[in-house]
Amino acid sequence: MGAFHDSLDLVLVETRNLSKEDLSYATLSHCWGLSEPRPATTTCSNLSERSHNIPYAEMPLTFQDAIDITRKLGKRYLWIDSLCIVQDSPEDWQEESSKMGDIYANSFCTLAASSSGDSHGGCRLRNQELNLSQNASYVDIPVGSRRLRIFKSPFPIDWQTEYLAGPLRKRAWALQERELSSRVIYYAQNVLLWQCKTSRFCGDLPWLDLEAPRTSEKSSDLDIQGAKANRERWFSIVQDYSERFLTVETDKLPALSGLGHKDSSLHGQYYAGIREQDLPDALMWRTRSLLWSEIKPYRPARYRAPSWSWAAIEGCVTYEDIVGLLDADSITSNRPDPPPFTITRVIVQTSGNDRMGQVLGGYMTVLGCLKQAVLQDYEHWRDNKFYGGGWRKISDQAGNPVGCIAPDVFPQPDFETAIFCLAVATTRNSFRDAVPVALYGNSKRKANEEKLGGKEEEVKSRESVMVNPEDIIEVIGLALAKVDNRSNTYRRVGLVRWMRQSWFKDVAPTELTIV
Repeated sequence: MGAFHDSLDLVLVETRNLSKEDLSYATLSHCWGLSEPRPATTTCSNLSERSHNIPYAEMPLTFQDAIDITRKLGKRYLWIDSLCIVQDSPEDWQEESSKMGDIYANSFCTLAASSSGDSHGGCRLRNQELNLSQNASYVDIPVGSRRLRIFKSPFPIDWQTEYLAGPLRKRAWALQERELSSRVIYYAQNVLLWQCKTSRFCGDLPWLDLEAPRTSEKSSDLDIQGAKANRERWFSIVQDYSERFLTVETDKLPALSGLGHKDSSLHGQYYAGIREQDLPDALMWRTRSLLWSEIKPYRPARYRAPSWSWAAIEGCVTYEDIVGLLDADSITSNRPDPPPFTITRVIVQTSGNDRMGQVLGGYMTVLGCLKQAVLQDYEHWRDNKFYGGGWRKISDQAGNPVGCIAPDVFPQPDFETAIFCLAVATTRNSFRDAVPVALYGNSKRKANEEKLGGKEEEVKSRESVMVNPEDIIEVIGLALAKVDNRSNTYRRVGLVRWMRQSWFKDVAPTELTIV
């Protein structure tokens, strides 16, 4: 950044030529944008030129602002992805993208252009012209060694609301850039936001911790929190990440590899976004639709993960069906008579040296109980509040209800009506007073109807909603479809819930492969 004493121009520097003492740098987190002109980039054709001179005047506004801020912070170096990775070199992109986790983690500070939808919006407040009149009005009153700030209307801007309002929040790459950085300055719509490992502040409340400190990534902290908290934190990251957008669909796993590498010695192997220590819980994701998004879950045209990984789907995923139902160590621990389920082998082939990056292929071999079911007509169920989120009723061959499926792709599932239900675990039914009643019927109501001769008013006055004791423990698992009629080879097509244990009675475990 200080390459020329009489100019604002820059040069591209290889860090291998610098000592650790000299290498203190800032990083930029920004949106590339979907339209032209694209951000300034380094390519094979201009790499040599950029190593000698990068004209400041030719940089887009976001880059210029980041350069100016970095200089004011007293730093000589700034890392910008489009300039520091050779964009048309697959080898350089693969090598450098695998290091992005370390790049942001070791940065002095990350500058986040939160309010800019592309590289031309700048690192600045979007409503800067209006801030003088819109800022919250307040009075500071000294109270001993402290001060009391009393606000008039309007109320001070909330950190979370301001953070969520910017376009950068919807960019997939920005999640690990945020989570791994030691310090982040957000140039949001109306106010500056600050975030570090312990606190979040905003301009109106520069000393107040608005939220609980960020979870530390240190191994000792994870030991204290326990496996359950660590697992649920990863599930939360996956859910947040799945709500974000990618310009290149095949970047799904590379854009999260930095977080995947974090504390990898604790969570074991990493299988296309699934951590070994989280199995089998991590298989229990399902897709959902966001109210603010018109995009429904779909499978990308190009392969990027085995079907049992959430990364195989483009769209929002959630673990809400098991988070909160988990025991301290595993969803399958301390449950009465869980169905036999064992993962015997997992193979994932990745591209290049990053085992947490782009996936070329993979499969999982399991030993478990499998039952065939049929997808029912959904018209009758679509207005039911318990089934409105994509759930569909499934039945056995005789037409009796056996559970519900949340298809991975909807509104039109990408499979035939015949599916195979793989029992993975048992869990206590958190909706035991409603869903099983809607699915299987109210056994106590039926008994009262018979006893009282079908007098509806009298039945209602005497009954309480009660379900069959069998429905309190549900079986949760994967919905599978055959692959090209090959023997014991399947692909995942959804999540199945509210299956009764008795349905799997006397079913012998079988070995099958899920691709």
